[in-house]
Amino acid sequence: MNSEELGDPTDLMAEANSQLAHLAVREHVASTQAQAMQQRVEQEKQELINRQEQLQREAFRDPLTGALNRRFFDESLAREADRCCRYNQPMAVLFADVDKFKSLNDTYGHAAGDEVLKVVAEALKQSVRKSDILARYGGEEFVALVSEPTEKGLEKLSERIRSRVESETIIYNDLHLKVTISVGAAMALPRRSEGDIGQRLLHSADEAMYDSKQRGRNQVHIRYLMDEKDREVIAKTTQRRFSRWLVRKQVLDMVTASKAIVNLTTRRQALGELAVRQKLLTTQQVDE
Repeated sequence: MNSEELGDPTDLMAEANSQLAHLAVREHVASTQAQAMQQRVEQEKQELINRQEQLQREAFRDPLTGALNRRFFDESLAREADRCCRYNQPMAVLFADVDKFKSLNDTYGHAAGDEVLKVVAEALKQSVRKSDILARYGGEEFVALVSEPTEKGLEKLSERIRSRVESETIIYNDLHLKVTISVGAAMALPRRSEGDIGQRLLHSADEAMYDSKQRGRNQVHIRYLMDEKDREVIAKTTQRRFSRWLVRKQVLDMVTASKAIVNLTTRRQALGELAVRQKLLTTQQVDE
């Protein structure tokens, strides 16, 4: 075979380059399409995740007030009761009910009633701590699962909720409405055998709330399902927890905090009061 049969080398080189260029273009197109496909897959995946999270939030939220709903609260109450029974930790439940709500609905209409519920819910959200779980339990009733409660703290929280709602003015069309709530709470130190403590607390808090209703409304009543031994355990637990907080904040060192607890001879002499007296903290800091 001579050179004429093989063809012109220049032409062969040009054809080879053309084929290589074609293959490169095809590879680039395929790679670009694959990247675009991957991006679409990732985008669709993220959209599904966002939608799932949104549906989950909606499943646990009251659509009117934005507060958590009864289903979420009941599940949280069961988990917290199990935890507190296992570790012998105090737990508390708080009920709040809008006073004379039926009369308000009958007088001004359900739209005005809905606005009242939204304002009350927001006032309650602003009053509870981030660690507390606030839910709309049904109708004009709201309930809170109080995190790491103390007797004094529960009393302050209950009164703070009551006074905050009383101070609100609900504006609806040309109306300026004032409402109050009746508050009831219950606290206990559950033992391992008290598997029903969550429901017992819920029932006791509900009864305490009706005590507030029957005695004039716009009041707070609290029931304690505890004896003196339970109170001593809670006091000691609170002292240890507060001393650890003082050490974390570098207000006291561990040795000084430990000595303070050892030398604390009376339950009424709370460690927080000692810190205020020694001007180590303000009353507001102790409350927080």
